[in-house]
Amino acid sequence: MKSALSDQVLDWVRKSVGSETEIRSIKRLHGGISSAVHHISLTTGDVVLRQFDNDEWLKEEPDLARHEAESLRLARKAPIPTPEIIAFDETGDRCGMPAVLMTKLEGTVLLKPQHMERWLDGLAESLVRIHSVQADNFPWTYFTYKDVKELEIPDWSSYPERYCKKFYEN
Repeated sequence: MKSALSDQVLDWVRKSVGSETEIRSIKRLHGGISSAVHHISLTTGDVVLRQFDNDEWLKEEPDLARHEAESLRLARKAPIPTPEIIAFDETGDRCGMPAVLMTKLEGTVLLKPQHMERWLDGLAESLVRIHSVQADNFPWTYFTYKDVKELEIPDWSSYPERYCKKFYEN
């Protein structure tokens, strides 16, 4: 099977999931800005490989793979579907670049739903569940990659006067 992934990466995947596992297929997933993401179908199930290939992001956060792995471990405590971390390569020594290997969740990404209100309610419900998890000992703090003062008010907002209000008041 010809693959866009190197033999080094494929060996790391096999060792991480069990050396008796065979790789059936590999498909590049699109849409990420900080990483290359692949769906890997194995004889034992499906996994997702996320390789952090954005040098600018890695300069800002060199422990990005470990941060992602620990975030997934913590998120599994929330009562929502969450991928399970299988392995991670923080430095890229084993995988050629920092990487995270996780289980694959069923479903599709939906960014333009037919029923926007129901979709937003579902997002809000998920956030409530995520924020119910105690994370006092989590060593990373949230920071935004965007300057919130440069964000535009979405056309669909029913309350544009409230959009990012707390950020503008600071």
